[in-house]
Amino acid sequence: EVDRRGQVVVLDDVHTIPKTSEDVDGSDDPLEHPAKTIEELVQGFEKVAGKQGKDQLEGFLKTWYNETEHTYATGRCCLLLPAPVDREERKRIHHFFRTHSDPFHLVTDTVDDEHNPTRKMIRVYPHHKGKEEDQGRRPTGTKKRKRGEEIQFDYRNNIGPGNKNNFLLFTLYKENKDTQDALNVLGRMLRCKSSSFGFAGTKDKRGVTTQQVTLYRQKAESLAKLNKVLRG
Repeated sequence: EVDRRGQVVVLDDVHTIPKTSEDVDGSDDPLEHPAKTIEELVQGFEKVAGKQGKDQLEGFLKTWYNETEHTYATGRCCLLLPAPVDREERKRIHHFFRTHSDPFHLVTDTVDDEHNPTRKMIRVYPHHKGKEEDQGRRPTGTKKRKRGEEIQFDYRNNIGPGNKNNFLLFTLYKENKDTQDALNVLGRMLRCKSSSFGFAGTKDKRGVTTQQVTLYRQKAESLAKLNKVLRG
Protein backbone atom coordinates (compact mmCIF):
# COMPACT_ATOMS: atom_id res chain seq x y z
CA GLU A 1 0.00 0.00 0.00
CA VAL A 2 1.14 3.56 -0.75
CA ASP A 3 0.27 6.27 1.80
CA ARG A 4 -0.80 9.86 1.12
CA ARG A 5 2.83 10.99 0.95
CA GLY A 6 3.53 8.54 -1.84
CA GLN A 7 5.60 6.23 0.33
CA VAL A 8 5.20 2.46 0.53
CA VAL A 9 3.72 1.40 3.88
CA VAL A 10 6.15 -0.78 5.81
CA LEU A 11 6.19 -2.17 9.33
CA ASP A 12 9.66 -1.56 10.81
CA ASP A 13 8.77 -0.85 14.45
CA VAL A 14 6.16 -2.50 16.69
CA HIS A 15 6.50 0.00 19.54
CA THR A 16 3.85 2.64 20.27
CA ILE A 17 4.51 6.32 19.64
CA PRO A 18 4.87 8.33 22.89
CA LYS A 19 2.02 10.74 23.46
CA THR A 20 2.65 14.48 23.34
CA SER A 21 0.67 17.33 24.85
CA GLU A 22 -1.04 17.82 21.46
CA ASP A 23 -2.39 14.27 21.59
CA VAL A 24 -4.39 14.97 24.75
CA ASP A 25 -7.94 16.04 24.02
CA GLY A 26 -8.34 17.81 27.34
CA SER A 27 -11.97 16.80 27.69
CA ASP A 28 -13.16 14.97 30.78
CA ASP A 29 -14.13 11.67 29.19
CA PRO A 30 -16.40 9.81 31.64
CA LEU A 31 -15.52 6.35 30.25
CA GLU A 32 -12.34 4.97 28.71
CA HIS A 33 -14.24 2.50 26.52
CA PRO A 34 -17.83 2.08 25.28
CA ALA A 35 -20.04 0.73 28.07
CA LYS A 36 -20.97 -2.94 27.93
CA THR A 37 -23.48 -3.06 30.80
CA ILE A 38 -26.28 -0.82 32.05
CA GLU A 39 -24.33 -0.17 35.24
CA GLU A 40 -21.26 1.02 33.32
CA LEU A 41 -23.34 3.26 31.08
CA VAL A 42 -25.32 4.97 33.82
CA GLN A 43 -22.27 5.47 36.02
CA GLY A 44 -20.54 7.24 33.16
CA PHE A 45 -23.65 9.27 32.39
CA GLU A 46 -23.80 10.47 36.00
CA LYS A 47 -20.53 12.33 35.40
CA VAL A 48 -22.17 14.12 32.48
CA ALA A 49 -25.76 14.73 33.61
CA GLY A 50 -25.70 14.25 37.38
CA LYS A 51 -27.59 11.83 39.59
CA GLN A 52 -31.00 12.80 38.24
CA GLY A 53 -29.91 12.06 34.68
CA LYS A 54 -28.36 8.79 35.81
CA ASP A 55 -31.57 7.68 37.55
CA GLN A 56 -33.68 8.57 34.51
CA LEU A 57 -31.45 6.67 32.11
CA GLU A 58 -31.22 3.67 34.42
CA GLY A 59 -35.00 3.50 34.80
CA PHE A 60 -35.47 3.78 31.05
CA LEU A 61 -33.03 0.97 30.24
CA LYS A 62 -34.25 -1.37 32.95
CA THR A 63 -37.81 -0.91 31.69
CA TRP A 64 -37.18 -1.34 27.97
CA TYR A 65 -33.82 -3.06 27.47
CA ASN A 66 -33.08 -6.78 27.76
CA GLU A 67 -29.42 -6.88 28.79
CA THR A 68 -29.10 -10.61 28.15
CA GLU A 69 -30.39 -10.57 24.58
CA HIS A 70 -29.27 -6.98 23.81
CA THR A 71 -32.73 -6.12 22.49
CA TYR A 72 -35.47 -3.64 23.31
CA ALA A 73 -39.03 -4.53 24.20
CA THR A 74 -41.60 -4.40 21.43
CA GLY A 75 -42.87 -0.89 20.85
CA ARG A 76 -41.47 2.56 20.40
CA CYS A 77 -39.77 3.99 23.43
CA CYS A 78 -37.86 7.14 24.22
CA LEU A 79 -36.41 9.03 27.16
CA LEU A 80 -36.82 12.80 27.41
CA LEU A 81 -34.17 14.65 29.37
CA PRO A 82 -34.30 18.39 30.16
CA ALA A 83 -31.80 20.05 27.83
CA PRO A 84 -29.22 22.17 29.69
CA VAL A 85 -29.25 25.85 28.83
CA ASP A 86 -25.52 25.80 28.22
CA ARG A 87 -24.72 24.62 24.71
CA GLU A 88 -21.50 22.89 25.72
CA GLU A 89 -23.36 20.80 28.29
CA ARG A 90 -25.87 19.73 25.65
CA LYS A 91 -23.02 18.77 23.32
CA ARG A 92 -21.46 16.65 26.07
CA ILE A 93 -24.69 14.67 26.45
CA HIS A 94 -25.01 14.06 22.70
CA HIS A 95 -21.32 13.15 22.49
CA PHE A 96 -21.66 10.72 25.40
CA PHE A 97 -24.32 8.65 23.63
CA ARG A 98 -22.49 8.76 20.29
CA THR A 99 -19.30 7.36 21.78
CA HIS A 100 -20.36 5.24 24.77
CA SER A 101 -23.74 3.64 24.10
CA ASP A 102 -22.62 0.61 22.08
CA PRO A 103 -24.13 -2.07 22.28
CA PHE A 104 -27.25 -0.17 23.38
CA HIS A 105 -27.45 1.68 20.01
CA LEU A 106 -28.94 4.84 21.49
CA VAL A 107 -29.23 8.00 19.42
CA THR A 108 -30.20 11.50 20.50
CA ASP A 109 -31.68 14.68 19.13
CA THR A 110 -33.09 17.91 20.54
CA VAL A 111 -36.85 18.52 20.46
CA ASP A 112 -39.33 21.06 21.83
CA ASP A 113 -41.03 20.40 25.14
CA GLU A 114 -44.69 19.67 24.35
CA HIS A 115 -45.78 21.42 27.55
CA ASN A 116 -43.45 24.41 27.28
CA PRO A 117 -42.57 25.54 23.72
CA THR A 118 -39.75 27.74 25.02
CA ARG A 119 -38.01 24.75 26.60
CA LYS A 120 -35.87 22.15 24.85
CA MET A 121 -35.58 18.45 25.63
CA ILE A 122 -32.95 15.90 24.66
CA ARG A 123 -34.64 12.82 23.28
CA VAL A 124 -32.84 9.49 23.73
CA TYR A 125 -34.10 6.42 21.88
CA PRO A 126 -32.80 3.21 20.30
CA HIS A 127 -31.85 2.95 16.67
CA HIS A 128 -33.47 -0.33 15.66
CA LYS A 129 -31.20 -2.54 13.57
CA GLY A 130 -33.65 -5.36 13.06
CA LYS A 131 -36.39 -5.33 10.45
CA GLU A 132 -35.99 -2.81 7.70
CA GLU A 133 -39.34 -1.23 8.45
CA ASP A 134 -38.28 -0.64 12.07
CA GLN A 135 -35.01 1.09 11.28
CA GLY A 136 -34.99 4.73 12.21
CA ARG A 137 -38.62 4.74 13.38
CA ARG A 138 -39.34 7.66 15.63
CA PRO A 139 -40.99 7.15 19.02
CA THR A 140 -44.75 7.47 19.30
CA GLY A 141 -46.02 10.98 19.91
CA THR A 142 -43.03 12.76 18.42
CA LYS A 143 -42.92 14.99 15.39
CA LYS A 144 -41.88 13.66 12.02
CA ARG A 145 -38.33 14.46 11.07
CA LYS A 146 -37.66 16.82 8.22
CA ARG A 147 -36.31 15.50 4.98
CA GLY A 148 -32.60 14.84 5.18
CA GLU A 149 -32.65 14.21 8.94
CA GLU A 150 -32.77 10.42 8.82
CA ILE A 151 -31.18 8.60 11.73
CA GLN A 152 -27.88 6.97 10.90
CA PHE A 153 -26.06 5.07 13.62
CA ASP A 154 -22.39 4.85 12.70
CA TYR A 155 -20.02 6.11 15.35
CA ARG A 156 -17.10 5.80 12.91
CA ASN A 157 -18.46 8.80 11.00
CA ASN A 158 -18.26 11.00 14.09
CA ILE A 159 -14.99 12.65 13.08
CA GLY A 160 -14.37 16.21 14.19
CA PRO A 161 -12.07 18.42 16.25
CA GLY A 162 -13.47 17.06 19.51
CA ASN A 163 -13.24 13.46 18.37
CA LYS A 164 -9.87 13.35 16.60
CA ASN A 165 -8.21 11.22 19.26
CA ASN A 166 -10.78 8.43 19.05
CA PHE A 167 -9.02 6.79 16.12
CA LEU A 168 -5.82 4.81 16.33
CA LEU A 169 -3.76 4.50 13.14
CA PHE A 170 -1.56 1.42 12.82
CA THR A 171 0.20 -0.69 10.18
CA LEU A 172 -1.16 -4.17 9.58
CA TYR A 173 1.39 -6.78 8.46
CA LYS A 174 -0.01 -10.14 7.37
CA GLU A 175 1.08 -13.27 5.56
CA ASN A 176 -1.26 -15.48 3.51
CA LYS A 177 -4.38 -14.09 5.16
CA ASP A 178 -7.29 -12.00 3.91
CA THR A 179 -7.49 -8.46 5.31
CA GLN A 180 -10.95 -8.93 6.81
CA ASP A 181 -10.00 -12.29 8.33
CA ALA A 182 -6.94 -10.73 9.93
CA LEU A 183 -9.01 -7.88 11.38
CA ASN A 184 -11.59 -10.35 12.67
CA VAL A 185 -8.81 -12.06 14.62
CA LEU A 186 -7.69 -8.72 16.08
CA GLY A 187 -11.30 -7.84 16.91
CA ARG A 188 -11.83 -11.05 18.86
CA MET A 189 -8.62 -10.54 20.82
CA LEU A 190 -9.45 -6.89 21.58
CA ARG A 191 -13.13 -7.70 22.20
CA CYS A 192 -14.35 -5.15 19.69
CA LYS A 193 -16.49 -5.31 16.56
CA SER A 194 -14.96 -5.73 13.12
CA SER A 195 -16.76 -2.51 12.12
CA SER A 196 -14.41 -0.65 14.47
CA PHE A 197 -11.65 -1.07 11.87
CA GLY A 198 -11.30 1.14 8.82
CA PHE A 199 -9.11 0.47 5.77
CA ALA A 200 -8.83 1.55 2.14
CA GLY A 201 -9.15 -1.89 0.58
CA THR A 202 -8.40 -5.58 0.95
CA LYS A 203 -4.98 -6.93 0.04
CA ASP A 204 -4.14 -10.25 -1.64
CA LYS A 205 -4.75 -13.27 0.54
CA ARG A 206 -1.75 -15.14 -0.84
CA GLY A 207 1.32 -13.07 -0.12
CA VAL A 208 3.01 -10.78 2.36
CA THR A 209 1.28 -7.40 2.58
CA THR A 210 1.21 -4.27 4.72
CA GLN A 211 -1.45 -1.57 4.91
CA GLN A 212 -2.63 1.23 7.15
CA VAL A 213 -5.70 0.60 9.30
CA THR A 214 -7.63 2.76 11.74
CA LEU A 215 -9.17 1.42 14.93
CA TYR A 216 -11.92 3.15 16.88
CA ARG A 217 -11.49 3.86 20.60
CA GLN A 218 -8.76 1.41 21.53
CA LYS A 219 -5.46 2.00 23.28
CA ALA A 220 -2.23 1.64 21.31
CA GLU A 221 -0.73 -0.31 24.20
CA SER A 222 -3.49 -2.94 24.00
CA LEU A 223 -2.88 -3.40 20.28
CA ALA A 224 0.90 -3.54 20.67
CA LYS A 225 0.63 -6.38 23.20
CA LEU A 226 -0.88 -8.61 20.51
CA ASN A 227 2.46 -8.70 18.65
CA LYS A 228 3.72 -11.15 21.30
CA VAL A 229 0.97 -13.68 20.66
CA LEU A 230 0.15 -13.32 16.97
CA ARG A 231 1.80 -15.70 14.54
CA GLY A 232 1.48 -15.87 10.75
